[in-house]
Amino acid sequence: MRLYFMVTVITVFIFSCRSEVNELNDPAKVKEDQHEWPKVQEEVDIMTYYDAVLSLNTAIESGDIAVRKDGNWGIIDQDNRLYFDFNYDTIISNSSSVALKKMGEFEIYDPSRNQIATVRSDELRPIMTDFYISKKDNKWALINPNGLMISDHSFTMITGPQNGHYFLGKMDDDWKAYDLAGRSIDSLEKAQEAIRWIMDYNVALRNYGPYKIGMNLDQVQRIATMKLKEMAVQGDCKKYHFGQDFLDIVFVFGDNDSPNPALEKISIHASEVKTKSGIGIGSTKKEVLEAYGDKIKSQVHADKKHMEDLIYTPVDRRDSAYRLIFQMKSGIVESFSLGRLPLIEASEDCP
Repeated sequence: MRLYFMVTVITVFIFSCRSEVNELNDPAKVKEDQHEWPKVQEEVDIMTYYDAVLSLNTAIESGDIAVRKDGNWGIIDQDNRLYFDFNYDTIISNSSSVALKKMGEFEIYDPSRNQIATVRSDELRPIMTDFYISKKDNKWALINPNGLMISDHSFTMITGPQNGHYFLGKMDDDWKAYDLAGRSIDSLEKAQEAIRWIMDYNVALRNYGPYKIGMNLDQVQRIATMKLKEMAVQGDCKKYHFGQDFLDIVFVFGDNDSPNPALEKISIHASEVKTKSGIGIGSTKKEVLEAYGDKIKSQVHADKKHMEDLIYTPVDRRDSAYRLIFQMKSGIVESFSLGRLPLIEASEDCP
């Protein structure tokens, strides 16, 4: 009797969280194309022929480039073969799928072009490597890699770690940690620490909370309640983080020959970490310019028209070696970094 009750409750919970997601796991529900894909098109210079060119995080079969033509988006490969026709208003992707929007709905496809879900949503954002968050009526929900909505549109914001073992949800002004069934959890120490980093720390020109540019490795480790893990030694520097089960924040130390190198750069890839002016991942170019004014300089990537760096350059001579840089993708902050010259302006964390 008890087992039957538990199964019933779980079943009701799962179906209650799918109110805005139409699953398409049944092949009979997926519309079959009327012709062979990909479509062969004439050879063109992709960068100049299309109005906008966007690299995808997920390759759809061999197609890995989103392009806009006459106001609509499609997906092509390097040879200009067409994998999705020009029918879409927006295209976004994470590491395991691509989402294409038309007529108010996002169609989510796996890399083999199988449609796994349809989401009616005002906005969709990639998060935690292979999840999405969906916005409707100013509330957010989490969608897992299978296209299932874990939490209905009940949060004012959602973030989480790279590995997606849990997520952080905000209701009103209160952040809590949740498991992937949407149940509140209080015992996970790293989740509680992540909440503290979001609520208590802001990014400034020289520091993120207590972590200051110029500190040595030992000083940073003494402040942290978690152990730093070395990610890579590249070029002239070392990269550290607190693991895949924490917020996606990278600490870059210079002079990898030193046993105790200095912190030169902090790269922020975690949503809901904000600058003192309230700018973070998801902020628009207009919001960045309104926050920092004429201290912002623009640097467009020559080979990627949709990519742009907005660089905050201080006027005070004492801060002349420091920069705050917002990495933009199609007019939206995708990540941002603080640090000092020359490493802060390098195209890679460790050149």
